[in-house]
Amino acid sequence: MKAIAWNKLLPGTASDARGVVRSNIGLEVSLHNLNLVQLAQNPAGKIRVHGWASLPLVYDREELIYNPKAFKTVSKQIKQHAAFSGKKINAMLPASELKIMSVNYETKEGQDASLAIARIIADRVDGPLSDFVIDYLPVRQSEKFGKGLAVVAIAKQQKVIAYLDSLAAAGFEVAALDIGPAAIKRLVTALSGPRVGETVLVINFGSNLSYLSIISGRRLLFDEEIRFGEEQLVSEIASALDMDSNLAREQVRRCGLGSHNQPDLNPTLSDVADTLLQILRPSFRTLADSLKRALVYSVAETRGEPISQIYLLGSVARWAGAADVLTALMNLPVSVLPDPIAAFGASFEEGELNIQHSHPDMALATGLALRDLDIDGQYRPGT
Repeated sequence: MKAIAWNKLLPGTASDARGVVRSNIGLEVSLHNLNLVQLAQNPAGKIRVHGWASLPLVYDREELIYNPKAFKTVSKQIKQHAAFSGKKINAMLPASELKIMSVNYETKEGQDASLAIARIIADRVDGPLSDFVIDYLPVRQSEKFGKGLAVVAIAKQQKVIAYLDSLAAAGFEVAALDIGPAAIKRLVTALSGPRVGETVLVINFGSNLSYLSIISGRRLLFDEEIRFGEEQLVSEIASALDMDSNLAREQVRRCGLGSHNQPDLNPTLSDVADTLLQILRPSFRTLADSLKRALVYSVAETRGEPISQIYLLGSVARWAGAADVLTALMNLPVSVLPDPIAAFGASFEEGELNIQHSHPDMALATGLALRDLDIDGQYRPGT
């Protein structure tokens, strides 16, 4: 990425006398919450939660991330909710401020991949490349030269610098600026344990857009933005039932989609859940078509290795029954991504969880914190 943005970033984590390494704080500004997670790792490699907080936003997200005074006001609340060590953070721009694409490129002998990628990106953005901050994750490349594939992240340089300034004004020291797909890749790798050879598809549902990521073993193979989100589905319900959008949203959050796997619903709510499922089934079929195309791509990239699991996170993932609808359409196991706070919530000394309340929406913040820890043999704690 361009140096003018990165000169605001600070490196470094440290270990205590017991050899326990604390990560930088993973910070994500979601649509409605400021999510923060800090992890710790002992010499045996176990990862545990050191501190976490999820604070409702009192400002619109765009107003917050580009307003140093507003961010400083929100940051003062953090100490009331969790005890974090240090001020260094790993942050990420919201997906709405990023354009992420998969780029096929070809290098000539002696040519660097970044140059080949830059030439392709120059034809896909409005304005000179100097107006943008660009970074990429290699997915596949030849040993010497030839064809390659990369996931490329692009953001307006002005937006990146404004966000870094807001974080600095709030008292944070930014160690790294990351992207969502990389954070999700780390989290899935850390949660998979011995199953690191699996290929999984992760769907991150947003308000208007959703994001598909394919992770094979320890590699991010694919990331794609699709026009599918909570607002679209809520609008379909509101239109079909002739009701206000807020009421439609409340109905689906209360009743879920379908009564088949919700035996505790009373008969009235069961009828509502079944009606909601009938209204939204065509949209989920359209989503399934996009997922099946991603599956075909995955098989080609992994030389026949099929996707074994689909994970959900984000807004629609919280709807009861959503995973069951996709399981039936895909003939693959579909589940909500395991709650990372619960997964890493035990103390080092005890096996029982010591966290009373947890939330799956902390996935991205946890993935950002994992950047500093050894989860797959590629990171060196404490350096």
